[in-house]
Amino acid sequence: MDALMMLFLALRLLLAGILLMAAAGKLQHRAAFAATLGEFAVPAALRPALAWLMPLTELAIAALLLFAASAWWGAAAGAVLLAIYSAVLACLLQRGLRPSCNCFGLEDAKPISNTTLARNGVLLLMAATLVYAGPAYAHASVWHYLAEAPALSACLAVMLAQWWLLHQVLRQNGRLILRMDNIELRLDAANVQPLQAVDTQARGLVVGSLAPEFTLPEAGGGRPQSLARLRSAGLPVLLIFSDIGCSPCAELAPRIESWHRQFRERVRIAVILRVDTLQTQQPRPPGGCILLLQEDRQVAASYDALVTPSAVLVSAEGTIASHLALGAKDIYDLLQATLPQTYETREIAA
Repeated sequence: MDALMMLFLALRLLLAGILLMAAAGKLQHRAAFAATLGEFAVPAALRPALAWLMPLTELAIAALLLFAASAWWGAAAGAVLLAIYSAVLACLLQRGLRPSCNCFGLEDAKPISNTTLARNGVLLLMAATLVYAGPAYAHASVWHYLAEAPALSACLAVMLAQWWLLHQVLRQNGRLILRMDNIELRLDAANVQPLQAVDTQARGLVVGSLAPEFTLPEAGGGRPQSLARLRSAGLPVLLIFSDIGCSPCAELAPRIESWHRQFRERVRIAVILRVDTLQTQQPRPPGGCILLLQEDRQVAASYDALVTPSAVLVSAEGTIASHLALGAKDIYDLLQATLPQTYETREIAA
């Protein structure tokens, strides 16, 4: 096998592997991927069909690339698909829009950027190289080459097994964190105290310092909300920092709405969500929790709250009233600790 044939074989395997990973991620989180298509302005009627069609197309192209006889057709189809993806990304970026890209599944969800476009460009160049070889080029058989190199085949099998195991461990770790949060909330509700407190380093801004001011658009296209306006009711403000691509944040969202309904007369709760420009027009449920939208975590960074979900309490006077709480359990504990302080402040003022 000459060097050129080895290069083309490597390109085919790499493209096929990337397309297989992308298709698997989309199929595994098909509902989330369908929702992501809405961020790309795809009509609602087309999203369910595209959520199936796109990953199945990627699977078909990957299969064509693996066989020598159909490698050119797979490369041509891959080049067309990648060209369409790149054109859509370039158009959105030029318009200043940065929707979340679930290209490889929910775990890899993050706003599109020039890096995303460059990655697609590299893949498109790889596919174009295979197309340039022409349909008459005699590509090497992947299966025959793997049979002649049993050590390489074994290494590839071990690498695939390790990747699958790592993926499962990361998913299981996320589920365990959510279960631990639920258990801690139930123990706290039953007034069961831990055997000993664990000393942890305080996170966030210094308690008593002036809270950074901000003005952010409200979900649904409402008028911008500032911290001063949130404090105008004379109540403390609980700022909860969330992220569109954060699974624990999505699990926490219904609890936040419940807290808002239960404690709205005692503390104002505002969720600051890292989101893309298109979602600023999504409607907010009537009477729901205040939902403010930020890009690039600029407000979260000013509060040293780059981990999500996290929360900090701002007093009615505009000062930092708590350390940064991380996770559902700590946020709930912070909210519960805030309520008695609110009553004491009102009694003293009376």
